[in-house]
Amino acid sequence: MAEPSLDALVEALRRSVAAGQERAVQGALLQQLEDASNVHFMSEELMMRLHAWERYEQHVEEHRRLL
Repeated sequence: MAEPSLDALVEALRRSVAAGQERAVQGALLQQLEDASNVHFMSEELMMRLHAWERYEQHVEEHRRLL
């Protein structure tokens, strides 16, 4: 079974907040979103390094600001 996409996790968190679910539920969703974002960013950064992308450092800094 595939992991949920970042978009799906953001939407699930949005719905949880809108529905007034418990903070524990929202916290779990937020943790899933953070974990999935870290995996996404790490794989993206690896690809950028493998291809010697000239804006690597700037893009990595954007990732750090998001988290």
